[in-house]
Amino acid sequence: MEEAFSTVLKRLRAESGLSVRQVGVAANVDPGYISKLSKSDRGVSQAVAQALDAALGADGRLMSAWKAGNARRLAARVTSEAMKRRTLMAGTMGAVLGGLLPGRKEAGYRLGLSDVAQIPRHVDRLFAMDYQFGGESLWQVAVGYATEARWWLENGVLTGDVEEALLHATSRVQMCAGWLAFDAGRHDVARNSYHEALGLARQAQDAEAETHALANLAFMSNVLGSPKEGRRWADAAERAACATDEHARLSIIPMLRVAMSSALTGEKRSCERALSTARRYLERDEDRPVAEWLAFVTWHELDGIEATCAMELGETDRSIRLFNESIDAHPDGFARNRATYKVRLALASLDAQEVEQAAAAAHSALDDLSGNVTSWRLSTELGAVANKMASHHTAPVATNFVTRYRALV
Repeated sequence: MEEAFSTVLKRLRAESGLSVRQVGVAANVDPGYISKLSKSDRGVSQAVAQALDAALGADGRLMSAWKAGNARRLAARVTSEAMKRRTLMAGTMGAVLGGLLPGRKEAGYRLGLSDVAQIPRHVDRLFAMDYQFGGESLWQVAVGYATEARWWLENGVLTGDVEEALLHATSRVQMCAGWLAFDAGRHDVARNSYHEALGLARQAQDAEAETHALANLAFMSNVLGSPKEGRRWADAAERAACATDEHARLSIIPMLRVAMSSALTGEKRSCERALSTARRYLERDEDRPVAEWLAFVTWHELDGIEATCAMELGETDRSIRLFNESIDAHPDGFARNRATYKVRLALASLDAQEVEQAAAAAHSALDDLSGNVTSWRLSTELGAVANKMASHHTAPVATNFVTRYRALV
């Protein structure tokens, strides 16, 4: 067991023959604070530890004790946070696992419009929880809802109006299941759910759901490294969105997918045109009521997307500026998106050789994760940052982050 910082400090001071006051003068640290540090293993800043190490002529021995203690505190913090996250999500799951239409599931039951009206509320709730927590702890609930909705389509007694409403609702449940499954890294489940949603949307002649499904397929292709396929899906989503002006901000989503696929293939002018169009649409729709699944489409989200595109295009300084603006504007209700942009800010900062800024952004992203965000996409990007950060092993801020990250995963 490595010695605590307080123990090493006390021993080194005794070996030096210096009084607490003399050490304080040499290190420019209050003597009373030094006495407290010698008596209990409390947290101390890196700067103070370095000053005391130099004042005592410890040749890094005190700093070694500080690094070991700091790593233990970070690991303990992560363990505690992970336990809190599991406890909270267990309670959350229990709250939503009651079924889509509890107490009604029997063949031949006659559904009414009031029954079907409950389904979108379940979907909106899952989308709202996803913005805050990510999809890893929610996707199975959504898949269960989708299975139940399809069961009702086949086994319920439905009038024409009710069947049409249920068809629309089931498409949205499938969409939600696909989105959450993809965020959890369940790509096959996500792809199947999106295609189910697309088929149902076309059966129902639902332009909003069709656009949503096509745009999500574009997003999936972009993330998984097939931007040309992503562009084809995005173009199809744009055509579907043109069929309706009923839904505020709907037409923005295809533009964001076009922008990202263009950035990934190095087509800067196409990317800029798509982002400009998206901003024009948002200005047009800003004051209109918006569906829950489109609530994330805000100015700060567009800044985050533009920053990501700039990073992919090699415009590091611009991406850093836009990431900072987006992060500062993101509220807690969109913790997953905010954490994602913090991770990308860390990556862009590493590209700019700004290791301290990168570590600060990455630590802040971990703080958001510790606030119960669980997302495969976010975790994958964070892993890439940790791998790149590890190459800066001579920088204490980098090693501290890597230590905390490894304790978390």
